Amino acid sequence: MVIAPYYRDFDLPWEGDPESSARFRKILRVLLIILVVLGIAFPLLPTPQREAPEEVPQRLARVMLENQPKPPPPPPPVPKEEKPKIEPKIALVKPPPIDERERARRKAQKQLNQVK
Repeated sequence: MVIAPYYRDFDLPWEGDPESSARFRKILRVLLIILVVLGIAFPLLPTPQREAPEEVPQRLARVMLENQPKPPPPPPPVPKEEKPKIEPKIALVKPPPIDERERARRKAQKQLNQVK
């Protein structure tokens, strides 16, 4: 019988091999450098000049304002009719008084009927 040496792998399953970790770090480093360069370059780029809005002659502006239709007046508020509230009349029905002994007898009788 051949005795094999006991070998235990101390790497966790979610840990990658060192080659892929090194490749990931290299890609991450390159992308971060590109991001920093673009972050510095964009604010330094010249911005285009904004064009002033086209001026409208005064006569045309006055005609445009006169031709605008006036909004219709809002309709008058309709008064709401208040309905009289009907209050329900609830009569409290009192159960007839039961003697404590009678209630105990009934309870005991029910329990005895279950046993039979």
